[in-house]
Amino acid sequence: MVGIEGFPDVAKVVADHAVRNEEGYPVSKELLLLWTFRAAHQDLFKRRGIRVNAVSPGPVETPILKQFRTVLGDARVDSDIARVGRAGTSGDIAPVVLFLCSDGARWVNGANVPVDGGLEASINAEVLGF
Repeated sequence: MVGIEGFPDVAKVVADHAVRNEEGYPVSKELLLLWTFRAAHQDLFKRRGIRVNAVSPGPVETPILKQFRTVLGDARVDSDIARVGRAGTSGDIAPVVLFLCSDGARWVNGANVPVDGGLEASINAEVLGF
């Protein structure tokens, strides 16, 4: 799926690759990161001076948080929030997006910036045993 160009028919891609409903969100998130890494080095963007980066928020107080609770379960969502002390807000995410759009980030390209209160670091530290 990483090789897909443009903006394909999502339903067809899901059907062609037998992506189950419960896999849809994590698969799409991982694909977005892989497409970001790939796009950052494509001539289409490079020749125009366009940098391509991703922002990966953790649990944020938005309407989708309720959907996460439905899909992942309250225990998982509550555990993620407990790891970082609170759910984020749009005000926690927006400054990072603004930075990535600014000249201050002119040397940032093909990056994923986790804006998650340290959730990814906490999970990785646990997985790695420290």
